Amino acid sequence: MSVINQALKKAQREQLWSGARPLPLPLPPVAGTPPRRRWRWLVLGLPVVTAVGLWLSLRLVPGEASRALPGAWRLAPVAPPPATSPPLPAAAAASGTAAAVPGGERAEQLARMGVPDAEAAGTTAAVPAAPLTRRAPERRVAPAAVPRQEASDTARAQARALFNQAVEALEAEVWPQAHRLLQQAVALAPDFKEAYTSLGNLYYRQQQYQQAIAMYEKALALDPAYVKARNNLGSAYLRLAKYDQAIAAFEQALQADRTFSLPYYNLACVYARQGDSGTAARYLRQAIALEPQARQWAQRDEDFRQVRAAPEIQQLLRP
Repeated sequence: MSVINQALKKAQREQLWSGARPLPLPLPPVAGTPPRRRWRWLVLGLPVVTAVGLWLSLRLVPGEASRALPGAWRLAPVAPPPATSPPLPAAAAASGTAAAVPGGERAEQLARMGVPDAEAAGTTAAVPAAPLTRRAPERRVAPAAVPRQEASDTARAQARALFNQAVEALEAEVWPQAHRLLQQAVALAPDFKEAYTSLGNLYYRQQQYQQAIAMYEKALALDPAYVKARNNLGSAYLRLAKYDQAIAAFEQALQADRTFSLPYYNLACVYARQGDSGTAARYLRQAIALEPQARQWAQRDEDFRQVRAAPEIQQLLRP
């Protein structure tokens, strides 16, 4: 029984295998493609369309401009083209070529791309601008140049009159009046160096040495070779015991005028106050040779108190 059953089962299996249908092979897609495959074709076709569009855009850009495009996609703003092209030179018009135009096609393309003129100048010759006809500005002539000169002379004359009055007030030691007159004089004539020097002398006699120095420096700013102001500047430094500045001022005064006796005498005072009797005697001798009255000055001057007993000084102080 078992043998019969096995034979039957084997016969059934062979019948099933012989009657089995083969599996279908994959067919090409038809019109009814599923949506997933359509998205796949869209994703694959987008780079192709982008590449074609880019190629067409580059073909439309001029050759020089397309070569000037950098790796990053940046484009300079396009400047509007000029309304009219500049006329060609006579030689270029005759030959029918544009190579003779300054700048040539390169400059025109750079201008369209918005490149500044400074950058274009580094690559090609600058295009000369066409001369513009401009109306010359009207020149307004000063209505009264001569009257202004007369007014300046009048002001100077008034300043001179005030200065003379101030000198009289200084001699009378009326300090407020002298100060007011000198201030009025320099207000009328700012280049009045003598008035500034007199103001310095006024401050000096009132022992206001810093103010005196300021006035002397104003006078010297107008005339650096003004020996009177230079000598008085050294005297103010001497009163403040600023010996180096004093010596420098006196020596500069002598460089401007070797025949002026006061700088020699004042240098003798500086070295006498420092106890240098030999140098003081040398300068005092030169001062006496130019101004004999300098001997009497040294006999009672307190600056010579330390060296007055020195033999070389005594020899000069004898009548």
